[in-house]
Amino acid sequence: MGDCQRPHHVGIKHPAPGFITGMNAFVFSGGGNLGSIQAGMAQALLEARIRPDILVGTSIGAANAAVLAGDPTPEGGARLVEMWSKAKGKHIFPIRPTKLVRQLLGKGALFSPGPFARFVKAGLSFTAIEDALVPLRIVATRFDDGAEHVFEAGPVMDAVLASTALPLIYPAHDVAGTLYLDGGLSNNVPLQPALAAGADTIYVLSVGFPCPPPKIKGSSRLILMHSLGILLSQRIRADEEHLPVHYPGVRIVQVPPVCTQAGLRDLSRSAVLAARALRQTARFLLGDESPACEHKTPRVPA
Repeated sequence: MGDCQRPHHVGIKHPAPGFITGMNAFVFSGGGNLGSIQAGMAQALLEARIRPDILVGTSIGAANAAVLAGDPTPEGGARLVEMWSKAKGKHIFPIRPTKLVRQLLGKGALFSPGPFARFVKAGLSFTAIEDALVPLRIVATRFDDGAEHVFEAGPVMDAVLASTALPLIYPAHDVAGTLYLDGGLSNNVPLQPALAAGADTIYVLSVGFPCPPPKIKGSSRLILMHSLGILLSQRIRADEEHLPVHYPGVRIVQVPPVCTQAGLRDLSRSAVLAARALRQTARFLLGDESPACEHKTPRVPA
């Protein structure tokens, strides 16, 4: 199985469908254009009658959490999957060379957040975070000091755009005079907001980090992307080590990620990835111990 992640658990192995606890949280990690995987995971959980009492999201997970917060039902999960299945990279990340240069020089980023904002807005059913049907927490990173910031109220689109402002891709987002960057930079798997709200079972919907690229010789881009994924995954591993000590009654269920590779603008496989995530998560909830990935770790040439 190499370096690909198996699901991690603290205090629980496999929950039965409809597993009842005092308070369930769904925590959506960052994951770029792999947000469709989280949509499939969420649909499987909802179809298994596991309902969230609070939703927490960072980066692309913030967008998914916000959409689902308006309809945290199996039907809402299906609509989130449909939203991703219809997504087109050329619409969300339009390539116009002249405009890209102007955008990069003027805003310090390759793309305007406008197309992505329209993509998210199409799935939203409320405008203020406090109007969500279940409590919603969106994590972003303050530009001035790099600290984690949790949005608990205010315009939901501002919070989502702040949480998805990945440097060089999108410009920093201004909310009430403060600039914010992608939430994954400070916390790619934000468990703390769920813990602070009193959750005792936390379902982590993380895309993990991508499988080791099948061929990495001569590809500095693939090595860089995979290394960044590994770096961002370290936070949840550290949190899981300390949770049993500080929160002995909390159970974490990390839904196994779907192994895949995709370029930044590649959304062509979103429907397939969502379907795979749905099936894989459904099997996981029934106790299937199959590994999330069968790939072997490639060797780096000497």
